[in-house]
Amino acid sequence: MVDVPAPLFEVQQDQGTSEVGTDRSATAEREDGLVIRTGKAIRTLGDAVEHINTIMDRQIDAAVDQNAPVNEAIRGDAPARTTFYTLLPDPQQRQVFLRVANQVRAWPRLRPLFGAPPFGFLRNEDAGILRAAGIASNRSNMTHEEFQSAASYSQFGAGQLYDELAREYRVIRRQNVSDTDPLPCNFDVRDKPDMLLQVRLRRRTREKKLEMMRDVTQRDQLNFPRPGDRIILKETKRILQIQGKRPDNAVATTLLVKRVVPRSLGSATAALIAIIS
Repeated sequence: MVDVPAPLFEVQQDQGTSEVGTDRSATAEREDGLVIRTGKAIRTLGDAVEHINTIMDRQIDAAVDQNAPVNEAIRGDAPARTTFYTLLPDPQQRQVFLRVANQVRAWPRLRPLFGAPPFGFLRNEDAGILRAAGIASNRSNMTHEEFQSAASYSQFGAGQLYDELAREYRVIRRQNVSDTDPLPCNFDVRDKPDMLLQVRLRRRTREKKLEMMRDVTQRDQLNFPRPGDRIILKETKRILQIQGKRPDNAVATTLLVKRVVPRSLGSATAALIAIIS
């Protein structure tokens, strides 16, 4: 195991992000892009589950000590949530969530730590485990009534991979997932030859989008890959660091896109099926 002399938090911000103030909402905005690291390399899903369970327990303890209001975030909740969605595939996300949700003292912390339901990592049989309105007053379902092709923007995480157009990707694994497997961004272990990934476009202002639309060299950054496209993916800086790797260890993998399914009309996330090219 390789020790990583790194700070607790690591943030990778979009270019052009302006500085924000020091009030609570601004702090939450800054923390949304943070991924929590540890002093040792995380190489397997088991390592990641252990790391995230420790983070979740620490946040629950801190909220109890601070007598935090129900469903109100405290410092560190947003990075915990981002780390959870970034590192784990659906089976391990469900495992961690059910462990936390089984603690009555953790119920007031479910929204800050996992976001608002419905949750894509839960199964149909999990629909009655908790009352969704207790987590978010405007929600009635813990699970999706219909299959979701891609995660929502907030449940996407910070991205595991990126392409030459700065689009972020996460690899989806749902079958035969073991705690001894490497992190999902490692293409050596996958469900089958056709791989399922999700892609997310960066958030930009309407003015910035219009500006980019007028520039032929930037226009494709606003669109999902298309069937037939070849995309070159590399691990993000945050993913390399959390595995104890140097930036020059990034591996470039070329994929041929076979199908793209946006989450909804106008959505910033989509599912795609691809094969190694």
